[in-house]
Amino acid sequence: MPPAKKKTCYRVHYLHRGYLQTLKIAVRLTCMLTLLLGAAVFGDSTSDDQANLAGKINCPLFGAARGLDSTLTIQIQNVHRSYVLHLPQDYNCGSKHPLVIGLHGYTGSGSDFQHKTTGMFANINRHSYIGVFPNGTESAPGSGLTSFNDLGSR
Repeated sequence: MPPAKKKTCYRVHYLHRGYLQTLKIAVRLTCMLTLLLGAAVFGDSTSDDQANLAGKINCPLFGAARGLDSTLTIQIQNVHRSYVLHLPQDYNCGSKHPLVIGLHGYTGSGSDFQHKTTGMFANINRHSYIGVFPNGTESAPGSGLTSFNDLGSR
């Protein structure tokens, strides 16, 4: 019997490698967003400022209302990025709440991701966590990307 032909897995490996690269980027963005939100919220505050916030509802640091979506922006190296912040109904500055960051696909909207795609909106109030949903952007000029499928567009 002749030896079996060896199947090549180049395409699978290429897709797998692309998936891992995309996953690495998503993890980096999550870490960066978490650090930036922490710096934006507490970066300029002293321990006295933080102590004065204890027990207050609708902290002015967030600029967001309880139980509602608020679209906010941060500036990173002269680029303005927007995100949707949703505080739970029972949000209290003096209490700890888990933070969930929802990352969606290419050019997506943070609001659509939480309301239409995942249904996280209902769970935020039910489970009392803070939801942060970054908005997508257009492709960077010269990036060569024309769709979410960056592997297929090259």
